[in-house]
Amino acid sequence: MRRTHLSLVVAVSTTLITACAPAAQHTFVAPTRETIVSTTEEHEADPPTHLIYIENHSTVPVTVFSLALTGCENIKPECGAHPASLRVHPDGRVLAMRIEPRNPTQSFHYAFGFSWHADSAGAALSALAQAGDAQSQVRLAAIQRDDSVRRAEGGAYINELSRTDYSALRGRVAALRAIPESLMVAPGTHVTTDQIKIVLVDAQGTVLGRTRWLRWSAPGNGAFQFLPPNMLIARHPGRATLHFSLAEDAQQLLGSSLGELQYPLIAGYPVDPHAPIFEGRTLDADTRKPLGCVRVALEDSAQNVVTFDRTGPVGTFTLAAPRPGTYRVRVETAGWAPVYGPTELAGPDAERQHEYVVRFEEQMLMTRFGAADAEIEHAQPLGVTTRGGNRLVERVSFAGSSVVPVLGIVGKAPAGSLWAQFAVDSTGHVDSTSVSIPPGTNVRQIAAAMSVLPRVRFNPARESGKPVCELERMQVNFGSR
Repeated sequence: MRRTHLSLVVAVSTTLITACAPAAQHTFVAPTRETIVSTTEEHEADPPTHLIYIENHSTVPVTVFSLALTGCENIKPECGAHPASLRVHPDGRVLAMRIEPRNPTQSFHYAFGFSWHADSAGAALSALAQAGDAQSQVRLAAIQRDDSVRRAEGGAYINELSRTDYSALRGRVAALRAIPESLMVAPGTHVTTDQIKIVLVDAQGTVLGRTRWLRWSAPGNGAFQFLPPNMLIARHPGRATLHFSLAEDAQQLLGSSLGELQYPLIAGYPVDPHAPIFEGRTLDADTRKPLGCVRVALEDSAQNVVTFDRTGPVGTFTLAAPRPGTYRVRVETAGWAPVYGPTELAGPDAERQHEYVVRFEEQMLMTRFGAADAEIEHAQPLGVTTRGGNRLVERVSFAGSSVVPVLGIVGKAPAGSLWAQFAVDSTGHVDSTSVSIPPGTNVRQIAAAMSVLPRVRFNPARESGKPVCELERMQVNFGSR
């Protein structure tokens, strides 16, 4: 809302000689609070009259969509917001309102304000230019160049809506829109919600003004950490979503209900075409079998995860670093301490290739659903499908906890326990070819476990809501009836 004080404008008649003057070359002038202004002419007539004009001193056409009068005393127009549709051309002036006293014998008082938005540059010129009008083609090219300069300098000024503007826009607002449409934040840095402009647009997509009359919610954990009142810190590569909605009072003034705006945040690094690449293959230390579906991450020298992936069926992976530097590969599975590769300095275009022989030894129960894995939902067993005819297995059960489930097998295998390792695919099925049993295990225990494990059904692991495969380690207890 732009508010002005009353000013006296004295008109002076002058004669301008323009016939021989060369065409003026205007540079781009953005529409701002300083270039879109109002002036008031005071006429001492009977009754005294004030003529209020909107002047456009920019090079972009604007539309005034709301006029407002406040603090009114003894004037004919009603106080409050007045919808308008006044197009003001560059270097133009339009009469906005005429003010007269209700009682000419008494003093009168008021404050005037208005709201506007910049028009889409070159809409009319574009039609003329496509029709072959040479002058319009030249003017359109100039506007497009000016627009590119304006964007490079940070974008045009967007008028901020006041409370009274919402009534004037009743029935015109179609949706919320964000500028920019998304944000990429490098891990280790932060962003604030003030860097996101939420604007109201009409059905044609025209921006009507910026609003801060909002409700919003931030992601809890994961790639971003929220610090009140409005800061979001990128912790590691990933995605998150901010949810914006217009406040209920504002929607009531508009007379319509606007849908929620979901705003994507990306934690990541700009692509460096000369960044190093880390490739490798993961193998189980005891069986020498490839480890598929195991999560591998690349850490920088400050132990920040810069990227991650999951190994393929034969245990292979490729990790692209964001830039040259010092890194190490981390191999991990839910609930167990990770295994690290060597720390290496990698220069531009470097390729580092290693074979990672992995043995998970230290159990870390609290990390299975810890804050570091907040964007990951780990696989959970749902049950076992029944199948008769197995003389070694009489009964199957689950015990333990949701953090560390334990599979119990009652039958003819000798009592004892072991850790079975296997991959659960993105549909929740156990890959029977991936099942690994520690060497030296009793043959009856191996046979019983191999008959039951492929029949266990899981709720699959998810990353950012997407089902993924995951390497699992489960304790299996054997007992007799």
